[in-house]
Amino acid sequence: MKLFKSYDSPTTLSRAAMACGDVVSRLFVPRRSVPRLPLTPENTRSLLLLRLDGIGDNVCSWPALKLLRERLPETRISLAVGGWAAPLYRECPWVDEVIEWDSGLFGLFRGHGPGRLLSDFKIARKLRQRKFSAGIDLRGDWMSILLLRMVAPPIRAATVTRGGARLLTDPLRIADGHEARRTYDTVRAALGGDCVEMPGIKDWLRPDARLRARERLIQAGWQEARPSVALCPLALWPWKQWPAERFNKLAALLKSRLGLQVVWFLENVGQAGRFNPADPVFCGALDEVAAALGLCRLAVSNDSGLMHLAIAAGCRTVQLFGPGDAAHFGHSGAGLAVFHDASCRHYPCTRSGKCANLEQGWCMEKIEVEAVFDACAQLNTEPRNLKPET
Repeated sequence: MKLFKSYDSPTTLSRAAMACGDVVSRLFVPRRSVPRLPLTPENTRSLLLLRLDGIGDNVCSWPALKLLRERLPETRISLAVGGWAAPLYRECPWVDEVIEWDSGLFGLFRGHGPGRLLSDFKIARKLRQRKFSAGIDLRGDWMSILLLRMVAPPIRAATVTRGGARLLTDPLRIADGHEARRTYDTVRAALGGDCVEMPGIKDWLRPDARLRARERLIQAGWQEARPSVALCPLALWPWKQWPAERFNKLAALLKSRLGLQVVWFLENVGQAGRFNPADPVFCGALDEVAAALGLCRLAVSNDSGLMHLAIAAGCRTVQLFGPGDAAHFGHSGAGLAVFHDASCRHYPCTRSGKCANLEQGWCMEKIEVEAVFDACAQLNTEPRNLKPET
């Protein structure tokens, strides 16, 4: 029995579990702590950040990380992420340390059993011994707030979205909205709430990763002199994937009508059989993927971590949303296009749980190849996306 179908589609049981957890926290912690914000260089010698969820969520946190680095230049910032996201932070100038925390609690999202929960206690104990000055949970639900409480920094802040307020010294109430905006406003509030305009989501320079990515691309048959389009046909959940045959038809149109070079971004070369084997295929570490996307002119992606990476890299990006929530995770602005149909009575699926239409790919089937090609042709004439709006 799974507690969670996915990050975006919690089951009724999962919602009940989080609600019960919040009630228990209120019983055992009946009074709220005295608020201890804002974070300052004087009271924050070391800071622990938790961002234990998906790659896209991590990318949406980058403006907040940049703000923390600017406001707390002398603070040692440690970022705890899942092992799948850790390679993304190589060469990152905004954090001093990346801690891999493959949480057993979050493993429930991926169908793992409760046997791995013991690892959470072990990691939390090691981190508690380091006596962090403060901690911020960037996700903001009861489970991740519980992990922060187990580490027990004296200042604990998060935006409370699904319970856990009593486990924090400073629960924050931030208006629901785009994930990048919510995370940025959380950090801004923790720093004192100064009115600072949120910058666009933008990747940092990755000179080492860029060299490795270029070498991999050339070995795959990529020609640097030709403009390229990155096709990202995968997603964590099958119902978020546009059909492979439509990606293949789109690839043929992009080559024949626009003269673009197609590069498939896949997890491993074994997946290439579903797509055109004559095109270059890129598989590499996550920092190399980010750098390789920055070498492409266009990108077409499902709602996935690579979609956010392409946007952060400055690609003109077509975003294919099906059951996901484009209002919270899509990006708009120059050089960006979003395909999303909200006519399903179950929309948004991220709020109402998994619906019966998902297995049939109802949402993704409504996105036509010609419409996506037209969006690509339009974006191909526009400047590179340097500051996406959220």
